[in-house]
Amino acid sequence: MMHHGRRSFLFKCARLAAITATGNSLAAVSMASQSSKEPQEDSWLSLGRLSDLPDNGNHRLETATRIQDSKKIQTPKLIVFRKSDKAYVMSTKCTHRGCEVNLQQDGSYLCPCHKSRYEKSGRVTKGPAKKPLAWYEVRIAEGGEVQVNVGKTVEPPSNP
Repeated sequence: MMHHGRRSFLFKCARLAAITATGNSLAAVSMASQSSKEPQEDSWLSLGRLSDLPDNGNHRLETATRIQDSKKIQTPKLIVFRKSDKAYVMSTKCTHRGCEVNLQQDGSYLCPCHKSRYEKSGRVTKGPAKKPLAWYEVRIAEGGEVQVNVGKTVEPPSNP
């Protein structure tokens, strides 16, 4: 009888351990999904002076400077659109796997890795990407310095 009781006890312990592990896994997944919905922290980059950007044109950035610590960022995967005294910044990072998209002659963007295509506004026109390219909050600081907050996405401008 004692032998049967020990087996039953071990079975219950194993079952409890499995239930606990499953519960912990579900809690971790729930926390991860909640944290991905929370807004990211501000992360401001300096992109240079507005007057140095082509008016009514776009400019792919080769470098940017992180405002927080003045660290240079090489190939930040951003494109700046200038319209007179305003600037708009869009990510050139494909939303499928993160490759940098390339501007095409017709004004669209093509991902060289898996051939996702985006229109000028960043909207997906051909997959496998499903999400549009991100647009970021921009401000013009004193002295005409263009600054972008890559921690805060915004709606695309109506006509970049």
